[in-house]
Amino acid sequence: DYDHTAIVQCIQDSGRVGLQHMLERACWFGDVTFVSRILHENTDRGQQVDWLEVITLAFLNGRSDIVRCVAAADRDSGYDNHLLLACTDGDVTCVQQQLNDDNVHVWTLYFILSHVCGHMDIADAIIDSGHITIHGKWLQAIITLGVYKPAVDHLIQRIDPTYTPPQSQLTTLHGACYRAISKCVQSLIATGSDVNAAGYMGWTPLH
Repeated sequence: DYDHTAIVQCIQDSGRVGLQHMLERACWFGDVTFVSRILHENTDRGQQVDWLEVITLAFLNGRSDIVRCVAAADRDSGYDNHLLLACTDGDVTCVQQQLNDDNVHVWTLYFILSHVCGHMDIADAIIDSGHITIHGKWLQAIITLGVYKPAVDHLIQRIDPTYTPPQSQLTTLHGACYRAISKCVQSLIATGSDVNAAGYMGWTPLH
């Protein structure tokens, strides 16, 4: 048996692979244990990290556990750590108290994070506040993360699933078919998505 932690520490100490790079790799592979260890080390190395990049990568890879880990350590990432924790833990009261705070930005991230974590009451509160414009690109973003939860059906009822981003001309149904999320495909078709909508290469969603 090998002590993988000691091996990682040895490579890190050698300086051949930077700490930032190792944390970014941890986000790609979902290694929350490694991220947690760096966060709680009593050294200055944690201060050398771009935590904004770490949280963003974790978010884009659907790793809400890493997002929560960084937020709980109260590292300066540019995001509101209290809101990150509220969205991952389902604390709708905390979110509602922040909705009128003009200093809070990037509500899109908090919205998608709460949805990915299955807290639709928080997602609904953010929608109702008017902080995000309701159309299919948010569903596109969630589909792009490769995440499907039953709550997607709830979200479809709140937005226009036929929304077409002008830059790509791909509908939400294109994204669901590409990701092979069959339940989402069925829900989109049931709510009126056009199965004959042509994308920028002339391909329909079911091409």
